Amino acid sequence: MLQPPSHKTISSTFRTRKPWALPVAALALLVSPAFLQNAARASDHGETAENVARSGADLTDVFIFPSASSEDNVVLVMNVQPLIPKRLSKLFSFDPEVLYQFKIDTSGDSVEDRVIQVRFKGTGASQEIFIAGPEDPRNTSVISTLLPNFASAGRINNRSGGEPKNFKPGNFRESQSSESQSSESRSYKSVPMRVFAGAREDPFFFDFERFALGLATQEMFPDRRTPLEPPQPRTFDKTIKDPNKPLTTSWRPPGKARDFFKPFNVLSIVVELPRAALGGGIIRLWATTSPSDGNRSFIQQERLARPLINETLATVSNERHRTNNRITPAYDRFELARDMESFLTYPAGRSRATKDAIKSLLVPDVMIADLSKPGPASYLGVESKGANGGSFGGRALTDDVVDALLGIIFGTTISDMGLAPADGKETPSLTSDNVGADKHFLSEFPYLGDPR
Repeated sequence: MLQPPSHKTISSTFRTRKPWALPVAALALLVSPAFLQNAARASDHGETAENVARSGADLTDVFIFPSASSEDNVVLVMNVQPLIPKRLSKLFSFDPEVLYQFKIDTSGDSVEDRVIQVRFKGTGASQEIFIAGPEDPRNTSVISTLLPNFASAGRINNRSGGEPKNFKPGNFRESQSSESQSSESRSYKSVPMRVFAGAREDPFFFDFERFALGLATQEMFPDRRTPLEPPQPRTFDKTIKDPNKPLTTSWRPPGKARDFFKPFNVLSIVVELPRAALGGGIIRLWATTSPSDGNRSFIQQERLARPLINETLATVSNERHRTNNRITPAYDRFELARDMESFLTYPAGRSRATKDAIKSLLVPDVMIADLSKPGPASYLGVESKGANGGSFGGRALTDDVVDALLGIIFGTTISDMGLAPADGKETPSLTSDNVGADKHFLSEFPYLGDPR
């Protein structure tokens, strides 16, 4: 029987490592009070102390959608390193001590059956990309080890990602490191993939200023700021009273609402590959970031699939964000479901039937896509049986996931989908943040807009 995890054991295993080197200009900006007060509080952008301290492991978004160039292909996107300022993206590179993974469940048991692992060698503009998989993982837990076959995918910020190529078995070696992968020989099938890694425009859009940014804007939930942020610094043993209590119960109106993330960039990993390489049927996807423990293992720091689930419904107080970041989807029914129950009771005030339907819809926190269906991608499309715009599911770059979640929590989405009777407890003033996708998406690989 599956038992709740021991978070004490997980936490004691994690060893904090120093962030990788940044250019002096970038460091000067990042330690400035003005930047820290704004950059450390955003959706899944810096929502725990660990993620602020090691932003290269801070996941911000996950996407899966059909390729625009081949109906046989699918595109996976993972974004990290939030809030890179405009015109400074060239100063940032990936953390070479972090293992970045796409995890794919093909059997519906919330345990990964295939993984794609990405690592980086060096720092700066010449940083080299290495990729392995998709392949069966060597172990399935919050502790990961390297697949035995990595191949070079070129250097970061190559916008075209090159032509699709068969990535054959290769070796990933780090000089003066004990983390070199085993030379164990395993069966490995080369897969034609196109790979990009580098700076892109942040595709996320949300009036986060209204949600949790500052009293001057009548924020809703001060608790959802990072635990390191003034004027209420909160360490792991401190909480704020009533963390789910909103200070206001309406979003700013159209014309006054503002996309907080519009001027910022992120670091993106984009992989295009055949649908068949991921099973070709219904899959459940999530991403993880795992810093090295200094030996040959990597300890999960963050996990992300559906945006805003943990970040909205769980509190920063009482370490709830941190706890959910550090478990696998199989344990969401013990942990994340408890956070949902609390938020849906207060402040949402939903009926028992509606609460149960929401938890059934959103737990575990994985992104579902049906690779046997044509596009377009449509967030919650599989779960809604196509009612949300398409049966492929996944998530398109333009999907308004904020309004989708707000409609589920505060609106009539659950009754509209026939998942529970209307409970008459809707809060219409909270069902849309009134922000749209004013981004610069591309019609071809790597799809995300060029950095601002």
